[in-house]
Amino acid sequence: MQSSTGRSRVASAILKASKKGGELANCGVMGRLGDLASIDEQYDVAVSTACGMLDHIVVQTTAGTQKCLEFLRKHNLGRASFVPLDKMKKGAHDRAVDTPEGAPRLFDLISPGHFSITPALYLAVGNTLVAPDLETATRWAYEYGKRWRVVTLDGKLIETSGTMSGGGKSVQKGKMKLSVSLKSLLLKVPPFCQYANLCSLFTLTQNGKKGAKSNPMEEFSTEDCKKLEEQANAAQNELKSCRTQRRELTDEIRSLNKRIKALSVKIPQLQMEIAGFDTSREELTKRLPALREESTLSDADQEKKEELVELVEKCKSEMASCVSSCEQLGAEVAKLQKNIINAGGSKLKNQQKACDKAKKNLADANKALNSAKSTITNSNKTIQKAEKALASAEADLEKSKEALETMQTEHEELESGAKELMEAYEEVKKDEAAKRKALESVSKEHEKLKSAQQKLKCAEVELNAKIENLDKAIKDSNKKVTHWGKEIRQLIKVERQEENEWDLSDDEDEDEDEKMEEPKEEAEEDEDDAMEEVKDEEVDEDGAETKSVGEDEKEIQVKGPSSLPQLSDASLEQYSTDSIRNDISILEKERDTLAKNTNMGAIAEYRKKEADYLSR
Repeated sequence: MQSSTGRSRVASAILKASKKGGELANCGVMGRLGDLASIDEQYDVAVSTACGMLDHIVVQTTAGTQKCLEFLRKHNLGRASFVPLDKMKKGAHDRAVDTPEGAPRLFDLISPGHFSITPALYLAVGNTLVAPDLETATRWAYEYGKRWRVVTLDGKLIETSGTMSGGGKSVQKGKMKLSVSLKSLLLKVPPFCQYANLCSLFTLTQNGKKGAKSNPMEEFSTEDCKKLEEQANAAQNELKSCRTQRRELTDEIRSLNKRIKALSVKIPQLQMEIAGFDTSREELTKRLPALREESTLSDADQEKKEELVELVEKCKSEMASCVSSCEQLGAEVAKLQKNIINAGGSKLKNQQKACDKAKKNLADANKALNSAKSTITNSNKTIQKAEKALASAEADLEKSKEALETMQTEHEELESGAKELMEAYEEVKKDEAAKRKALESVSKEHEKLKSAQQKLKCAEVELNAKIENLDKAIKDSNKKVTHWGKEIRQLIKVERQEENEWDLSDDEDEDEDEKMEEPKEEAEEDEDDAMEEVKDEEVDEDGAETKSVGEDEKEIQVKGPSSLPQLSDASLEQYSTDSIRNDISILEKERDTLAKNTNMGAIAEYRKKEADYLSR
């Protein structure tokens, strides 16, 4: 019931025609997109608001879509939108997406009835996020560097362009099924689903009669349904875990591909460095013997080296003696400083401490003095600014007093004018009420005239349509008149030929003198026939044709386009309707057999060749 209420008239007509024995039975129509998937009840408003393609019809191929469009044109059903699955982008729905704060995607909350429609669902929903309230929706949509499309549970939608929609007393819902049906579970059959258990449950619930064909979708117990739901939930959880694993693996593959690209860039660099090191090693190996020769010492250099070593040792000994003497002098200086301090006693120490305190106090006093001087200068500046502000405030006060006096006078004048305006306003109100009543009466008359005019227009349209139909009927009858006139002429010619043949057969036993006169009589009859045919082909100025035959009191008259030819009773007595009908049926059969057996293409080619031959 829920799916039938969400369908439109066009969708229901297409789905009815796609059933067994319908016009679209072999077109691959899978159904309405909202009927091919299900979602939890708490997300019903969100998916009905965010997904505008739920009324689209899913078709397996583009050829089937074209047949559906032709079906709509043929029956004048209107317009409909279709989703051909063979043109959908594969693999886009399985890509890993990092959502803000781990927000759930609406696509992940939908359970498709068949794995093949997941690209269509991703096309309809995309990466739309589901938020519990508007505050979190605005945070996810605007505060994460990238704009996101977010829908709330109560039907408020934020687009990637920044626009926001919502409000109103009613919300959209019921465009998608609210729970996973058993039929959709049967259609899923994923590779990890326990198909054997499902089949066993179906066989348990069938009738006990042998050979009885029962509907497995209608004969389940509550326990079987619960088991099936548990298996379906487990399968969905396993599907979600497989998807997460697949996303993780795709992320790892991407990172590895990036490392491979980086290493593939570094490999030629390292190869270049290795080649440079090889060249430098070769150069250094070449320079090694020259450097060894340069590093070997001669006898004179050896003597100088020994002398320098002796000087260094002497300098070291002298430096050690100098260091010992410096240490002794430092110890003596420390002793003298201690003796000096001890010679002054406690008085000297107290005076030194007093001097240090005095120095500190002096420094603090200098700091306070400098700060006081700066505060004095700042206060002088503030006093000057305050005096200036006071003078300007007094001037402003005087100006405001003058302005207040002028405003009071203007206010008194406006009050006096307002009283007059109120009196005029009340009078205008009274006039308006009277005019409104007159306007209502005029508008009622106008509506009556409008309705009468519409009725006249409808009558005019109907009369025009009747006139057009009558014109068409007149044209068709004129065509029929001309056609049957031609047929009557042909029948008259055939009748004359038969009469001539009959006269010749009767005159075979006459004398030879009469036989000599027959050609003359036949020539005279031919001339009379030619004259009668010329008379038959005369046409009046009004378009009416008149024909006369003066043999055995037979007369044929065709008057105008609307009259039929009339034959005399004597001429009609020699014909029987049964014989004419038999002749017509025989001729029609011969015509049909000739039409089946004859090769019209060969006849057309023969006519072309004959025309070419005659032209040559």
